[in-house]
Order: sequence, then structure tokens, then C-alpha cells
Amino acid sequence: MTTSEIRYPITKLKVAFVTLVSGLLVLTVSFSQEWLLAGLAFSSLLVLNGQFLIFADTRDRQPLNRISLGLTLLLLVVSVLKFVFITSL
Repeated sequence: MTTSEIRYPITKLKVAFVTLVSGLLVLTVSFSQEWLLAGLAFSSLLVLNGQFLIFADTRDRQPLNRISLGLTLLLLVVSVLKFVFITSL
């Protein structure tokens, strides 16, 4: 039994989503105000939900899908850990 590659087309919404995630990741790394980090940590959870709404299938072999998923998970981990470290000091 062979499996065929699943490739969904790249849309403007997908490119805009990757740009949004990249921007939020840059903000998370750049700033250390508690209120901003709290908002970014919460928004990273919403962005993770958006990842699975915009990119319908995780079996999609488009590189944009893999990049977006990696950036979204990186945003989640970095924002939550940075918020915890900054507020615990």
C-alpha cells in the first residue's frame, strides 16, 4: 500500500500567519516587561489554535506547514518559559 504526498496550496493567509508568528517571536525575545510577556504567553496559545485552523492537515508536506508548526511551538515554549523566568525573579 503506497501513500501519496499530501500538498495543500500556499495561500496569502498562510504566509500572513507565518509572518505574524515570526513577529510575535521577535517581540517575545526582544522585550521583558511582565505585562507584555503575559499577553504574548496567552496569545501564543491562541496562535497554536490558529495553526491547526489555518493549516488543516499535519500530514501536509509543504515546507511552509513545517516551518509554521515549528515557529508556533517555539513561540509557545519561549514565551511561556520567559514569562515564568522573568516573573519568578
